[in-house]
Amino acid sequence: PTHNHPPRSPMESPDWGTCEELFDDSQATPVLWRPGAWKSSIARKAISEEADCSDLEQESEGEEGDGYQEEKAHAEVEPTCVVVLESRPFGFEVATIDGTDEGAVVQQVDECIAAGNVTPGSLIVSINEDTVSHLPSSAVKSRLESEPLPVLLGLQLPAAERKQKTRRRNPVTLCTARCRGSYRVVKEALEWLGWREVVAESRETSVVWLEHADPTSGLAPIQTLSRIDAFLSFCRKGRLASCLNPWLEELPEEFAFWPKSWILPYDAAELEAAMTRSKDTFIAKPSAGSQGKGIVLARRWKDLADIVQRTKAAASLGASRNTCEYVVQKYVAKPLLVDGLKFDLRLYMIVTSVVPLRAYLFKEGLARFCTVPYKEPKEGNLQDACMHLTNFAVNAKSQSYQATEGIHQHDEGSKRSASAVFHQIQQEHGVCPESIWQQVAELAANTLQALRPGLVECYAHELRLPLHPLGPKGFQIIGLDVLLDSELRPILLELNANPSLSVLQPGTAAAEDADRSGAAEVTPSPSPPPPPPHERAARGVEGERLPSRGSSGGSGRPRSRGAAPRRGSSLKRETRARLGLADARLGSKEGSCKSVTSELDLEIKRTLVCQALLLAKPSSQVKVHRLRKIWRQEGPSSSETVPLDDSGTWVAATRPSPAEKLCPDASPELCPALEALDFTSLSAPAVAEFAQLHLELYRCWCRSCGPSQDSLGQASLLKLLQSAGLLGTRGSIFTDRVNAQLWISRVWREATDGGFGLTLPQFVTLAGRLGGMILAGCTDSEPDEDDRPSHIQGVQQFASQVLQKQTGE
Repeated sequence: PTHNHPPRSPMESPDWGTCEELFDDSQATPVLWRPGAWKSSIARKAISEEADCSDLEQESEGEEGDGYQEEKAHAEVEPTCVVVLESRPFGFEVATIDGTDEGAVVQQVDECIAAGNVTPGSLIVSINEDTVSHLPSSAVKSRLESEPLPVLLGLQLPAAERKQKTRRRNPVTLCTARCRGSYRVVKEALEWLGWREVVAESRETSVVWLEHADPTSGLAPIQTLSRIDAFLSFCRKGRLASCLNPWLEELPEEFAFWPKSWILPYDAAELEAAMTRSKDTFIAKPSAGSQGKGIVLARRWKDLADIVQRTKAAASLGASRNTCEYVVQKYVAKPLLVDGLKFDLRLYMIVTSVVPLRAYLFKEGLARFCTVPYKEPKEGNLQDACMHLTNFAVNAKSQSYQATEGIHQHDEGSKRSASAVFHQIQQEHGVCPESIWQQVAELAANTLQALRPGLVECYAHELRLPLHPLGPKGFQIIGLDVLLDSELRPILLELNANPSLSVLQPGTAAAEDADRSGAAEVTPSPSPPPPPPHERAARGVEGERLPSRGSSGGSGRPRSRGAAPRRGSSLKRETRARLGLADARLGSKEGSCKSVTSELDLEIKRTLVCQALLLAKPSSQVKVHRLRKIWRQEGPSSSETVPLDDSGTWVAATRPSPAEKLCPDASPELCPALEALDFTSLSAPAVAEFAQLHLELYRCWCRSCGPSQDSLGQASLLKLLQSAGLLGTRGSIFTDRVNAQLWISRVWREATDGGFGLTLPQFVTLAGRLGGMILAGCTDSEPDEDDRPSHIQGVQQFASQVLQKQTGE
């Protein structure tokens, strides 16, 4: 559809939108968000089930195959032939186009002029290369009579005479072979955008949809994938805690959204001391757990004894961090309650780049409610999962679970829209939604800035994969699980690199039959105005039980047949699951609970995926095929892992090849439901400064290692210390080269973990120790444990010293 966008000053801030169009109570009829529309000019068009939704499709064409249709207010008409008129009279008459005031056509042509390829009914497009198709016929006639000879007359032949040139469709393509529970949402988003789906496994498409640990090898920089690899590891609870805990100690006010966390088995002694001194309740979660499995609430240390023993045993056997770690936090005993129930918010942000760091907050989400009225934790209710855990997989099994009947009832049931909950909070507590969104944006910005150094180290040391534009452009949809406490402060519970895009919910057999009848025709669901809030009856049915003390048993929901098929599933079952026709049989009796489509989930998640795909701005299939072929022939132009700096400038030693084209994000007008995170204003200055200094420290490590080297030796480290003015000069931490060599020899085995050289994470750790010596004013030795500065302060000091010296030179 064509939208007349209002003019905007270059200095005017963009209207990001809040996705409130989905749930706008000012309209009497439902409305839909439309791709490509500004929030300020969204067409308020009613959509019914029988409505023609063909206008939602966008033509994926454009110059160079960018896949986006460019609309012009006044499209120029191109002439199909040019005639030279050398003498008057010209041999034809000029007539007006029937029914219009603009344009002129040729009429009553003589035989002589007809031989010159002038056909009656031809549109006069230009005179002496000046466009006249928009002028009235009288003005065109006067122009012909006044122009000096010869006259170049541009004509467009009648439709019956000229050959129709059909432009080949050049769509954006997306491979859905790796989709699991997200298939329904991704498929509908593609139909909404008018892009083409490729069902078979392919590495040649514009976009490759990947989930979990799907491999990313063989993808060219011009292609787009739905994942940024390092986030899969850093969204694990243990690794997230290791990144945020130091900042909680360094900046307790800015990171008050993160509860104090202990990682088992490493922090067992510290946790035992804390639980002995405190009477609070603690919650233990497996680092790689999901759906509420393995969660234990405990008030005494002995309740966690079994978990501690198993994590220590797994670590001693060399198990991976994901399988052996547990994260323990203080349980938020006084959460904000709505209708007497505990709830959390599943919000979403989309990260499109690590360096430079770019992310967007999706201004809508889901509120997930418990199904048992909340009471403060005590020995008698610690194992009541449906009172304390908000996980959908846990509460969906409760008999008290209330399914959302439709998006018109998005403020009812056990799963509601975030905007509806914020509206209720505003009515009951007087806090506006924008205030909560602002706190969530600060939470997200600080969290990503704290993760950025670890992400760079992961790419350089663990994954050994280049970032875009040396690698494919990725976008990562991250789920933020946020809890509001009784003082309306957001608390980050965890991050999810693979947030569920399933749209299933428990329902009755009758509801499922009705859902099946409409499953064949995939049409965008209408969006409702919120009904007036009302009180809900308290629900007192006993919920599911948490695992007993020290147990790792989970309480997950039985696997749905509509979910991702297991390996070895039959083709028939897989096909039915992908089409959303398979049901989750939780019982065989008539009227048993089945899985049906949640229109609320479908509306929000489809919009999320649609906005994420538009934001990535993928190239068309033709362009991808051409540049991918060049990339496979030439290979990467550089071995650099991070080719860009924080300003987006290319800093790699070699110039990029034509196939390594930087793919920018789409303009804000295409994504009105997304708000770009301004890290300069939202994140704490110290966190942003540390992330930038860490990046400079990475480049210093690369230069010191030398070409084709991935570790730093002792000789190179000594050379770096000397160039930074830390060796044998006034105010240095080593009096001479001999003392520096002795200190390095003492700490080398511990610093390298028995290796031959320092990897990037090991170099950063050693830089923190050296920076601590600078801050403490020590010479040839480290300060005592009590006087030692923090690792963050040490890294900042060492990096500043090195950077200052290099800048001075």
